[in-house]
Amino acid sequence: MGQSFKAVLQLLIVIACVATFFAWIFDRPDTILWTIRFGAPVVGLIIGWVLWRYARRKEILPDMLADVASPYFERDGFCFAFVPTVVQGISWMQIFFQNRYEKPCTARIVLQPPRKSFSLGRIPLEGLDVDIECDGAAFGVYRWPWPIKRELQGKSVACEIACRTHYPNGGGKLLRFREGMRAGSPGSEGTRAAVAVGLLAIGVVTISNPATLSLRLPTDVLKESPPQAEPYCEILWRPDLPTGGFPVLSGDATSTGQ
Repeated sequence: MGQSFKAVLQLLIVIACVATFFAWIFDRPDTILWTIRFGAPVVGLIIGWVLWRYARRKEILPDMLADVASPYFERDGFCFAFVPTVVQGISWMQIFFQNRYEKPCTARIVLQPPRKSFSLGRIPLEGLDVDIECDGAAFGVYRWPWPIKRELQGKSVACEIACRTHYPNGGGKLLRFREGMRAGSPGSEGTRAAVAVGLLAIGVVTISNPATLSLRLPTDVLKESPPQAEPYCEILWRPDLPTGGFPVLSGDATSTGQ
């Protein structure tokens, strides 16, 4: 059940409740009103039972992302969470991710800094616009050097989050049932040129219905990342699907960057 279909079912429950209420306030009901009086509650209860059963399904594979951050974000089966960290004075943004489907996917993730108060511009915090490849049902992390200016260190910021997911061969079977908070959708690929010259911080990426993430920025970190600090992606875990879903730890790592 996709998130859009789930939202439609939830809307139908609301409609059933409203229809029931108005059907019972009329003093002289006819056949149609009597049908609505008793039929709408039944429809609402059936849909509610379907959603309840859907929410209580037993997981086939472990929700490894929940051990890192909860709640987390999602876009069409690709779940992810932002976890800042500091290593030897260098600030890094870690994007942990997990694919809910059995087939590989690619995802474009955007983190955009908040706007300044009473201004159209954004605070001078580096934004992220990255591509991630994820095997079927795999769990991994993308690490990006994330310099923080002195005046922003230690502050709380509310960033905008967006993601676009693509399954080249279709998603296949759904292997993890828990959903994340729905992220917004980023703008066109044409904004990548702006990212390359450092304009993401001023809000050049348009985001449709962005999700919001509150972050506490690290302190006592370098305001600029050293040249040797480069982004890289690592798959931490893959399920051994041919042998029945027993987990297999993986030491493989693939490097990627913009």
